[in-house]
Amino acid sequence: MDNKTIIAFALMIVIYIFFFQKPVQQPASISTNTINSTSPTLPSLDQKKAEKLDPIKEKIYQLQNENLQIELNGVGTIEHSSFLKYKKAVGSKDPVETSFPDGFNESFLQTPAGLVKWSSSTQTDQTITLHGKSGDLLVERQIQLSPDNYLVHFSDDLTNSGSQSTKAIARVKLTHPPLPEVPSTSFLSKIFMPRAEIYEVVSEVDGSIWREPFLKINHPLEKSGQVLWTGFAQKYFYYGFIPQNVSATTLKLDNQKDVGYLGELALSEKVLAPGEKANYSYQFYVGPKDLSELKKAAPELTEVVDYGSWIGPIARLLLSILHMFYKIIPNYGVGIILLTILVKVVLFPLAFKSAVSMRRLQVVQPKMKEIRDKYKNDKQRMNTEMMALYKTEKVNPVGGCLPIFLQMPVFFSLYRVFYASIEFRQAPFFGWINDLSAHDPYFVTPILMTALMWYQTKLTPQPPAMEETEAVQVQRAMMKWMPIVFGAIMIFLPSGLTLYFLVNALLSLIQQLYLNKHLHLKFPLAGKAIKT
Repeated sequence: MDNKTIIAFALMIVIYIFFFQKPVQQPASISTNTINSTSPTLPSLDQKKAEKLDPIKEKIYQLQNENLQIELNGVGTIEHSSFLKYKKAVGSKDPVETSFPDGFNESFLQTPAGLVKWSSSTQTDQTITLHGKSGDLLVERQIQLSPDNYLVHFSDDLTNSGSQSTKAIARVKLTHPPLPEVPSTSFLSKIFMPRAEIYEVVSEVDGSIWREPFLKINHPLEKSGQVLWTGFAQKYFYYGFIPQNVSATTLKLDNQKDVGYLGELALSEKVLAPGEKANYSYQFYVGPKDLSELKKAAPELTEVVDYGSWIGPIARLLLSILHMFYKIIPNYGVGIILLTILVKVVLFPLAFKSAVSMRRLQVVQPKMKEIRDKYKNDKQRMNTEMMALYKTEKVNPVGGCLPIFLQMPVFFSLYRVFYASIEFRQAPFFGWINDLSAHDPYFVTPILMTALMWYQTKLTPQPPAMEETEAVQVQRAMMKWMPIVFGAIMIFLPSGLTLYFLVNALLSLIQQLYLNKHLHLKFPLAGKAIKT
């Protein structure tokens, strides 16, 4: 194996590791700088004292619509959720469930007299109503589950019943259980096994998206500014907080060993004159990372789904095309085939131009050999004359790689789509492929894809070995090893992505047979002049 082959092979491996390596789930020593806040720190809350002040916390209520079922305690803390339209596994009847041993959300109201003490809680139909008091401040809290989405609405009506002004301070605390222990794996397992579940805090603060992986929260973090939304993101589901008629001014993150990951928000305080009323309204999103559902909750909430920065727009475009095909034929596997055909048609002019360039390169081989023989003792002059010949004859010695590189953004974008989009979770195609987000269990598609790619390279015209330049050597090495490397990469990647490349390989093979026949007639290899 020559140096150019080794370089090409190593480059493809590095690209794969960078984009697809399985993230380590165990705690690591990662340095993260604390973001200082200029806003005042609210008084800390004594959790045990809060529990004593809320004895009705032991009550359990249940709210349900066609999408979501949640269990809340007497003060509105969500302790359990069931996503009724999503199953735990393929063929299972049990819905995806999440339990929060310490509760997902807690809402605190505080006045100079102390925390609001809840005196009663009742449920009528789909509404939970609580009554509480702190000093002269009377509070009525209503909790409702939206009838057709994944939003839980909280509304706190405040009334100053005293003869003097008072102020109310609200805080919301979010809690995610500690991460499950994941056994250590070998280096090769990290490379070739599929990516694990993801856990991160995703927020929008002052118009910017702030992502903080759980494993990087190893000391308290704080960020000041207008918090439009924040919450805990898993691979397919999101548990978040969305303020409505009030501003969240500070977001604190922490990791407590026995409790889990905490997010604490300070809401803007309200000053009430005697007899004045005020209101705190906010929502909790407990549901899938489905773009349409997230958009219903808040348009900006779609940023929860991470499709990447530079490839994000491409990924969203491809997903919208797949949605369009799905409306016509409700099978995402068929949609992937149609998308592959569409991409192939769009890129065909470039593929044709690349094939013409390679054919021209074969035709001008006698002229190239003449230059090499004439200037074999003057490498600089030889390269100058070669470049001039390439320009005159409209030849690109590495043009054969152009279609491959043009498909790389599509490849990375589709990987993001199939990995992060809940639409493909447990989405069947046919036969043994019953989950397009998981790898092919029998490895049929990656093996067929590798065989077709290998056969196509045999049909692709290449410059003779005696006329190789360094660029051509790299191209030859890449074409030689690309099928094998791609086959190894695709083994554990989503079967939807493998299906795309299998169909693409089949179409490429048909395209190559057509181009070989067409260009043989247009550019016969007989040393004749090339017509432009």
